[in-house]
Amino acid sequence: MTVKTRKAIENTIQMRLAQSEADYRAAHQLLQSARGQSGLAHDSGAKYWLLKQHALPSTGTLIATAKGEVLGAICLFGESPFGLPIEAHHPLAGLRSQLTGRTAEISFPAVKTGHEDLLLPLYQLALKFGSTFCLYEHFVTEVPTSAWKQLENSGFLSELSRSKHILALCSPILAESPLPCKVEFPEYKFFRTAHQHMPPDVYAQLFPKEFFEKLSDSELRVLKNIYDFSDYARSLPNRGLQVGTCPKSRRFPLSCEGYLVLAAGEKLHVLVLDVSRQGLKIRSEEPLEAGHSYPLNLSVGLMKQTELIASVIWVDELSQTAGLQVQSGDGNWQELLDYLETSGSKTVA
Repeated sequence: MTVKTRKAIENTIQMRLAQSEADYRAAHQLLQSARGQSGLAHDSGAKYWLLKQHALPSTGTLIATAKGEVLGAICLFGESPFGLPIEAHHPLAGLRSQLTGRTAEISFPAVKTGHEDLLLPLYQLALKFGSTFCLYEHFVTEVPTSAWKQLENSGFLSELSRSKHILALCSPILAESPLPCKVEFPEYKFFRTAHQHMPPDVYAQLFPKEFFEKLSDSELRVLKNIYDFSDYARSLPNRGLQVGTCPKSRRFPLSCEGYLVLAAGEKLHVLVLDVSRQGLKIRSEEPLEAGHSYPLNLSVGLMKQTELIASVIWVDELSQTAGLQVQSGDGNWQELLDYLETSGSKTVA
């Protein structure tokens, strides 16, 4: 195998989020093939590696390309009601009790033959994206035993447990090193809008009807409570499931975090999924009580905070989501809504 020099990689390779249907199909076919060869695949007969977590906005597919060809791919799975894929066979309860902050999973990278030099840069790319753009503090990954020695020497992996494969903790310090190629990430605009990286038309093509038929009613309800806005909702089948009440005004997807103050004065971390003139939909780590009002402090943009008082209208404990009606908001909240109604819906940031 000929290993390219750093300069050769720099001149030919581009790393970015998958964007088109062709990007996603090439990436997930490559990932499925690599997982089958390494023994990581649990559905070896499938053409694409597509899990229920891939259908969530908290999952990102990152690729390395050259002249339009996908040479490598890796996935970042964020926290979600479905849990991390790795938790299906590696329980993380003990690890989580020792960590503070949010945890994400990085898949084992897939690379085409002759491009093994991209393995470490793909890990680095996922760590950089996860720590600087998605603001995760901790990262876990599953590494095939056959690849462990090659990666162990890089110094960014710490073995947690070993069975058929190796569960490891990734050090974000790797993200601090410059990547040996051109990298393109979305930029946060003034407000953090459009959290979904996959365009709705690509979502509809990548996840066919057969994909959703395999989901249980409870799993589909989770997706409906996340995607009951704009064009994404059209991809989801209608099984007559009850979801949260639709707002009277247009709903805008949002990607921002903050905290809600409970009655005892404790702060509860929340993730805002979307907002409208009447209210907002959030995901919280603990269930809220319908009918109660809470103060919220949200980071809605770069150096931009907003303070609200909102009452809980509905709660879906399964998907960890709740719909809130805003009772009062400050000037930044009003500015955010004005921005969304004029130009915010067109941004991808």
